[in-house]
Amino acid sequence: MNSPVPPPPPLYLANPKSTTNSKNISEEETPQLLSYDETGIDEVRVKVTCLPEWRSEQLSEETSTWLSVYTPVTAVLQNGPQCGIVALCMASQLLCPQVLTPDIVFDTAKSHKFTTYGEMFSVKSMCKLASILMDCEAIQLPDGLDDFETVFKHLDDGCPILVPYDKDESTAPCCRNGNKAHWAVVLGYLLPNVPPSLVSTLNQDKCFPNLYHKPKNVDLSSELTSHIQHNRSSVYVYAKQGKSKHLGVWSYQDLILSNNNLMEWQADKNEVNEKDMVLPDGGIKEGLSGQIVLLKQK
Repeated sequence: MNSPVPPPPPLYLANPKSTTNSKNISEEETPQLLSYDETGIDEVRVKVTCLPEWRSEQLSEETSTWLSVYTPVTAVLQNGPQCGIVALCMASQLLCPQVLTPDIVFDTAKSHKFTTYGEMFSVKSMCKLASILMDCEAIQLPDGLDDFETVFKHLDDGCPILVPYDKDESTAPCCRNGNKAHWAVVLGYLLPNVPPSLVSTLNQDKCFPNLYHKPKNVDLSSELTSHIQHNRSSVYVYAKQGKSKHLGVWSYQDLILSNNNLMEWQADKNEVNEKDMVLPDGGIKEGLSGQIVLLKQK
């Protein structure tokens, strides 16, 4: 940002575009990883201060303590039905010394018969693809996003999660029975009403006194699991996906419902030949519904 935001904090930042250096990555360009202390927090400020719950608190002057846990990556935009391909590319920024490009991922996926056009309709295939390309641990979580303890411990550790879901026109999670199936990489979480006992272990935001960031060496998952389970409707996650360079802040509950509702799929008109798509036995219900991919270094 060009200049600090003076207190008291505004309800929103006037020009979000000036606060992020995220950009589309061309085939020839290797992305420059973002600094958590600079661009990552700027992205968070822009999005958090636009949330209705945050704005409502500011108007009422009854603010709660908000916790932000975010590991930033540079956006990679998709070309055609390659949402899973670019989600894996973004995740690779946190796991590989040499960041993956969409071409490399697509060619590898096609050579292993995981895809025809870039579509990835199987979590199992996505796990195999990640392991081949990055020599990392790629775990298919049996209980998906409902396994709060595992999911939030993974995000606390700064590790990415690949999540299939239904997207609406704004690319946020929705429930359309899988007909708008899409992939995103989840990179962290945002939690209001954090217990005061945790504040001493957090870093206070320089612009917003009631927003706190988790230091990398602090593990909060064990202390927050119960709180998250009882306040699941108030939890948000940070995500990026191949239709936008901007960070998404989504309701965790909405993402769970969207992930669980993937039952069937239909190709967009004039996009590809649906008959050539690689679909697992049982379709996307068996391949994607209720499933996610945890990625971490070995």
